[in-house]
Amino acid sequence: MLWHKTYVLQPSKPWIVFIHGAGGSSTIWHPQLRFFRNQCNVLLLDLRGHGKTINKALKSVKSYSFDLLIEDINEVLVHQEISRAHFVGVSLGTILIREFADQFSYKVISATYVGAITQLDFRSRILIRTGHSLKYIIPFLTLYKLFAWIIMPGKAHFEARALFIQQASQISQDEFLRWFDLTHSVSLILSKFNVLHPSIPSLFVMGEKDHLFLGHVKKLPQLNSLAELVVIEDCGHVCNVEKPDHFNENTLAFIKRVHNLLTKSSDRRFSISEPNEALQRDI
Repeated sequence: MLWHKTYVLQPSKPWIVFIHGAGGSSTIWHPQLRFFRNQCNVLLLDLRGHGKTINKALKSVKSYSFDLLIEDINEVLVHQEISRAHFVGVSLGTILIREFADQFSYKVISATYVGAITQLDFRSRILIRTGHSLKYIIPFLTLYKLFAWIIMPGKAHFEARALFIQQASQISQDEFLRWFDLTHSVSLILSKFNVLHPSIPSLFVMGEKDHLFLGHVKKLPQLNSLAELVVIEDCGHVCNVEKPDHFNENTLAFIKRVHNLLTKSSDRRFSISEPNEALQRDI
């Protein structure tokens, strides 16, 4: 099982599950932990080959698939008896949450996508193709640093970029290749962002300087009445690290709104496990 840690405030409080991105670990949520553990129950986890899961004896596989990664996450939820939760993910973690919501929608109360990857533009595709052509030629950390500089350029992104590079340095070459090969199948999953799950409220928290991904995300609230967008000024791809106070306040406000709407729905004899009709009216 993946390494994970829970912070239980009260059994009756809602759960928040934080999902990091490729090359990171649960430590990137440090700016959120103290804030949210005083409001909700919190679950942190490290994905395969990342963070403290590196030392876990997981079933060995030659290659990864999104289904395998979703199964890993669900196994932790089942083990911790978490039936429903608010999910918060960053970068590649947003793709995992979107796929998790497709397979286990009844377990997802809301989804917060930080630095969401919803579409690969021409620049992103060239970047991925370049990576595949070089992945057996140059050390993976050199390639990862190049990606980090392209996605998070400039002085404003120094802290987030340095954190991700430092975390990525713990990953093995083979592990990096398994994760990078997921880009072959990512386009199909990204297409689902254009049709967000009709019953799951979604918040997109993006930096105004997230030059690769913000443009497409701006269109999503027009496509789904349960989708909201917050753009944080002078911020790049990893909003929770670069502007933690802004991120924490906006995310908590969103989760509280969803919780209040579900409570109202329950009072009107709508099931909390089936929030779509009531939420469609109220949001």
